[in-house]
Amino acid sequence: MDRQKATAVGKQEKYVNADKLNIQFPGASVLDIKDPQQILGSIQKNANRLVAVIATAKGNYTVFVQLKQNDFTWWEPLDIVVKDAVEIFASFTQHKNNLQFTVINNTSIMQTGNLVVNPGSHAFVRPLELEPNTIYTQFNIGEEFVIPGTNKISFSGQNFAAHQVVTNWNVINPVNNAQSLDLAKFFNDKVTNIFKNKYLSPRPTVSTLQLPVHGIGDWTHPVKKADINDKGLRALAGSENKITLPQGISFSIPSDTLQSNILFTSQWDNYPKEATVPLTGKASHIYLLMAGSTNPMQSRLVNGAVIVSYTDNTADTLLLKNPQSWWPIEQDYLEDGYAFTIDAAKPIRIHLKTGKITSVLDNSIDAYNGKMIDGGAATVLDMPLNNTKAIKELKLQTIANDVIIGLMGVTLIR
Repeated sequence: MDRQKATAVGKQEKYVNADKLNIQFPGASVLDIKDPQQILGSIQKNANRLVAVIATAKGNYTVFVQLKQNDFTWWEPLDIVVKDAVEIFASFTQHKNNLQFTVINNTSIMQTGNLVVNPGSHAFVRPLELEPNTIYTQFNIGEEFVIPGTNKISFSGQNFAAHQVVTNWNVINPVNNAQSLDLAKFFNDKVTNIFKNKYLSPRPTVSTLQLPVHGIGDWTHPVKKADINDKGLRALAGSENKITLPQGISFSIPSDTLQSNILFTSQWDNYPKEATVPLTGKASHIYLLMAGSTNPMQSRLVNGAVIVSYTDNTADTLLLKNPQSWWPIEQDYLEDGYAFTIDAAKPIRIHLKTGKITSVLDNSIDAYNGKMIDGGAATVLDMPLNNTKAIKELKLQTIANDVIIGLMGVTLIR
């Protein structure tokens, strides 16, 4: 028997929803089809051919076809890649005061619509026609349309809509209509206490390789410590109790060393599992100054979340993932492009002991790649909001065990 004759012929490299799948198996007969992920519709098998319609969203799937050739019968797996009709991609590394991204038409028809960057009264809008199965790369979005942090991009037409966010901290653009919230009455600790506490419960009652009681280290380094010192951040806030980053983002920060300066949440009983900060009015964007802990066991999963709810009971959510959007207070992540990748834009970090601000703006963050930070560092994160809706509250949640999620500053763009 020559199995080469049964090789699938006609399978495309990619499909989109509603595409026709038409695959032939020369030299073999199609006996049966197994579609465990239920991605196919209108399935027909005729002699050596499988015909069906793709009926699923984007993703990687497997369909199994039972084939017979002479006296031999087997199940042939078919890997099916389904894409969105139109996709938007962007590099994690962006140029200064600019956005660069790619729009891909995965269909066999012309797609006509509007390309929109940061929707609202000051949006960048460009009519765009995409030929079938083509790639369009957008360069040089004017700096007046680019905001520090997360930028929303959409390309939509009559029968399709593609959405993506592109994060660029390599931006100097004073943020207008910003309101830095005073969180003093919501703070429940000083950031310097994060590794001074004893985290005793909940813990297993049996022998395990547990996290040390002071919240940092592992079974091979049970006495590991990190001295968190916020004197530089307090000094940076000065008499106005306010810090302003080179990117143009400001936060209200208490300079008084006797005052608490962070709202902690955790699955540990030391802090609440979630906390709420009331909000009012409308906003197009929210900037967050955050600090907390995470560990290798919490890598590549959601550690916590920031949820901004609207008065209509809808919400936008920022998932805090290690290492993409949740960084340990005591060090920067190591990224070597091989064994260790962040797969996200590097954030702004504020060194607590010195007040030094590091980011891709001046490549200063590269000097701390994988290194411990004397005194620790806070991280700046952000999230676009729906400026047509009234906001109701911000909820801070810790989801993973053994980590602490802390909020130090909130700024709304009105």
